[in-house]
Amino acid sequence: LPDAKRPDWLDGSMPGDRGFDPLGLAKPVEYLQVDIDGLDQNAAKNRKGGIIGSFSPEIDSVSTETLQPYSEVFGLQRFRECELIHGRWCMLAALGAIAGEGL
Repeated sequence: LPDAKRPDWLDGSMPGDRGFDPLGLAKPVEYLQVDIDGLDQNAAKNRKGGIIGSFSPEIDSVSTETLQPYSEVFGLQRFRECELIHGRWCMLAALGAIAGEGL
């Protein structure tokens, strides 16, 4: 958008980063910590728990030593790798469809 302020999390370090993210999809993840609710299902109103605080996980580098290589499930590096894998499967499926029509 013309004359729009660039979000703080877009600093130009990632490929394709032009400072445009109106929906906040590239924003770093932050979880809300919620207190326990009333837990009384027989009550007329079961009050929900209040928000205690927020939690921002530290995103470490990718590890090959464990079964869970990523420290953050919603990390951008994991999404990039998933996008690559799905793109390769799509290319293989397109090749299979073309080869199937040719035979």
